[in-house]
Amino acid sequence: MSTRPHPDQPAESRSVLSPSMVYAVATTLLIAEAEARRSFADTPVLYAVFCHTLDGPSHLIDLHPTPLPPTAWQVPSLPPHVVLARLADRFRQPDPDFRAVLTEWLSLGGRRCIGFALLSDEELDGPLNPRARNGAASAVGGMPQMLTAVDADGRLYQISRRPGAPTADMHVIDRPPADRRDAVVAALTGLLQAARRL
Repeated sequence: MSTRPHPDQPAESRSVLSPSMVYAVATTLLIAEAEARRSFADTPVLYAVFCHTLDGPSHLIDLHPTPLPPTAWQVPSLPPHVVLARLADRFRQPDPDFRAVLTEWLSLGGRRCIGFALLSDEELDGPLNPRARNGAASAVGGMPQMLTAVDADGRLYQISRRPGAPTADMHVIDRPPADRRDAVVAALTGLLQAARRL
């Protein structure tokens, strides 16, 4: 899934993403949420957000599930944000083989990792549902899902959809206040910082 924004507009010198790239990231996340809903995707799903430089000032934004093993989310009694934090620790001190595989995947085709996103049950802050299928937990009983993402500028994207709702609600916060930086946001931020240092 990918989105091509309009040619970049001037951005603040300290910003990694231009306004058009932010728009493209938000659009790509909305598409991912809709596709996951239509396909009844199991959760959690961890995505990496990538930027491809095209001819001229344009960029292509796309989203790919990270190549985690099916058992990644089946650690007993651990909520997803703890799994993410442990993954970030592994990113920070990878063994040579893991570093080689990871850096190759992150930079495939010259792309740059500019964010991470987690699709999960909105109220899933405890261990995963024991009836999880294929290494991931599905929403049970119509529980709403949340897609939470963080980009390289620290921007927060949150998309939620109530069961049966035709459209999703989306919030993009340039500088999220402390009450919006929960454990998942902190874990995604740590994961992104570790990945960009490889």
